[in-house]
Amino acid sequence: MAAVALKFRQGQVPRQEGERARLKIVKGPDFGVVYVLKSHRVTIGRGEDNDVVLGDLKASRHHAEIVETQTGWGLKDLGSSNGILIKGTSVRNAQLRSGDLFALGETELEFLSAETGTRILTAPPNPKILQENKKRIDAITRFGAGGGPNGGLQVAGKSSNAPSPLVILLLVGGAVLFFLPSEDEPVKQKPEPAGERALASRSWMQENLPEEGELRKTSDKFFKNGFREFRERNYIRAQIQFETVLQVDPSHRLAQIYLENCRREIIEEVNFHLSSGRKSLDAGKLKESRGHFESVLRLLYRDNQNPLYIEAKEQLGKVSKIIKGAV
Repeated sequence: MAAVALKFRQGQVPRQEGERARLKIVKGPDFGVVYVLKSHRVTIGRGEDNDVVLGDLKASRHHAEIVETQTGWGLKDLGSSNGILIKGTSVRNAQLRSGDLFALGETELEFLSAETGTRILTAPPNPKILQENKKRIDAITRFGAGGGPNGGLQVAGKSSNAPSPLVILLLVGGAVLFFLPSEDEPVKQKPEPAGERALASRSWMQENLPEEGELRKTSDKFFKNGFREFRERNYIRAQIQFETVLQVDPSHRLAQIYLENCRREIIEEVNFHLSSGRKSLDAGKLKESRGHFESVLRLLYRDNQNPLYIEAKEQLGKVSKIIKGAV
């Protein structure tokens, strides 16, 4: 029997034969997973007999279904405990348009029609925009090769095109957010410049740092972003925001406190998923177990030497072999 929904663990998925629509998980334990829908009716829930299986313990076993009719796609609650939320409102039935978001338990999904979904998830970035952003970033971060003391971006007063210090800092922050990876992708660290180039970079930055008030405004902006992510329990994204605050203003006390809170919450989630994954494996609930171990890897992708990460990776390999052998 052909699969009703195909599961992919990466966002860039080419158009599939018989594809009708897509569901992209944008929040929750299965963050980043994409389901390609190949049937006019698809069920969603925690139970393994669903077409779209969620590793979210707050989702019901049979939570909802998506049905294609002559008038378009509709979403229907199947008598779940927590219902369905659309824009913060609980609903039992709703019409779906491409780009609509809806939440089941702690999982938020984005619905995309076949044409829109394929275009959004596979289209390469606009090369012109990427090139412009790369030039801006190079001008700020690679002072010895096109910026700062020896390049096109000169110290204020020596070039009429030199941006203000606040603009420079905001461009750096914008670049960080523009290239921020999803939670299941590792952050690639750029090596520090060496020798005279490093000295020139530091000297140029010291001469062009914004005033203390401007620094505080910028750091507070990143802090508010981090606090919003923290309240929504997106602890990894919050952690990155608070780390950015401390790069701008190392004395920001609230950022220090919330950064530690993020790390504590992440470890608590890791322990929960690791424990639940072991229990599910012992109970023979292989897909559920796999979802928990995958969640651990996503939460600890920046710390892949952590013993908990290593254990989850080993357990995931074991579960995948069992599933593969059973097929």
